[in-house]
Amino acid sequence: MDIKEKRILSSIPTNSINKSTKTPAKMGSGCFIEYKGVVLFLTVYHTVKDYSLDTMIVTDFDVNKGVKLLSVGIIPPTIKGNLNTKYFSDIDFACVKLNNMPKCYFFNLDEYGKIVTRYKRISLKTCLTDVPINSETYGFAGFIRGKIKNNCTSKFNITLCQELAYYDNLKYIGTNDDYYIFSLPNKNYNNDNFKGTSGAPILDSNGKLVSLVACGCPSEDGKQWLIYGFNLEKYKILIDIECGFN
Repeated sequence: MDIKEKRILSSIPTNSINKSTKTPAKMGSGCFIEYKGVVLFLTVYHTVKDYSLDTMIVTDFDVNKGVKLLSVGIIPPTIKGNLNTKYFSDIDFACVKLNNMPKCYFFNLDEYGKIVTRYKRISLKTCLTDVPINSETYGFAGFIRGKIKNNCTSKFNITLCQELAYYDNLKYIGTNDDYYIFSLPNKNYNNDNFKGTSGAPILDSNGKLVSLVACGCPSEDGKQWLIYGFNLEKYKILIDIECGFN
């Protein structure tokens, strides 16, 4: 498996579902990891923080029923702050310990709802101590531009249309609080080019997990697009607590 395939197949789409209409209201990403013999699902907290929505993992597609989803449950935030200043804020990270990785597939459909390609998704083995370095290159993938449309051509009344986005050759340029900062040349990007990739795993050229996509913005001169990735090594202790290792 080459590095592009690994980045695509390890990025797990999430849909946050409107409880009344049962349609997707927000999209995000995450990943499954194998850490010290334990399987966890990781994402950034802002993809699951709206408690009025049910956030679920996209696991497969049924040709008769449509997209198959699996609930990840509501994940309470972890708070950080200073008792002296009385300033507190959420840590933009969430994880769920699982018994095993559920069966989960990457799939592409044609306009009639027929599966064109289908591949098994993968988990990432990690020690959570790998950190980005200047001499490496990084990349990530995810589904973007999620739009609901009434479909007149397929068997389904409503279709969620998304595009697979893949970004590589990111360079690590520094840190800012809880985040690593990566840069890539700005090809007239805007937020829609990345919306839906929050929580996607950022892997180096050897496939090592170093971070999760959190947010992005253009540089001051507009020549680079800056990707802020959550610092997993800094908050490894949260995962150790979730797993009962501390």
